[in-house]
Amino acid sequence: MVTAQLVQKSVPYDSLRDFAPVSMVVISPFALVVQPSMGVKTVQELVAAAKAKPGQFNFGSTGVGSTSHLGGEQLKMLTGIDIRHVAYKGAVPAIADLLSGQIQILFNSMASALPHAKSGKLVMLATCGPSRSPLTPDMPTLTESWPGYEVVTWYSIAAPAKTPRALVMRLNGDVHRVLANPDAVARFHAGGNTPAPSTPEAMHDYTRNEIEKFRKIIKSAGLRFDT
Repeated sequence: MVTAQLVQKSVPYDSLRDFAPVSMVVISPFALVVQPSMGVKTVQELVAAAKAKPGQFNFGSTGVGSTSHLGGEQLKMLTGIDIRHVAYKGAVPAIADLLSGQIQILFNSMASALPHAKSGKLVMLATCGPSRSPLTPDMPTLTESWPGYEVVTWYSIAAPAKTPRALVMRLNGDVHRVLANPDAVARFHAGGNTPAPSTPEAMHDYTRNEIEKFRKIIKSAGLRFDT
């Protein structure tokens, strides 16, 4: 929802103006995975390899303007590496080409990336959330090396703009109660998601910051979208 208003010519809503935020629900961090043939084991080694061979490595995404695309562009912006973007129509063909060696780098969901990393078919270099994932507590985050780097899919609950404050807070309390349930937490963790209940104000600030972050990435990369 947030990136749509940045990469599409027109959308029928404004993420900040047209909704009353209730709460963040979960954050699902991306994982940075690479082809084993690259011979790199850390993000630092990946950056060094890319700088040694500018323009020779490809990173895949689930489509132009997608979060995985902008995640790669953010890595380029922060590290100065030159890697080429290859857009796919979804995660399945992107992973297939990564496994076959057609591309070398991919930002993908933890749920999709982790089984391939555990089997040794891909190498996971880092997770991309603000903190380490409970699924991979020993795996460093990208922000540990490059502060400010964060690529996640997040899910929140919002109501229509001008929803009465009392109703917003009642819904907020419901979200917090559900996410305090150990069974619910375990289910979310199993899918690579981290429960992250928040106040309505914190949800509004997070949304605003995400918009500004992606706007800067798009500007830095000189991206233009025709959709």
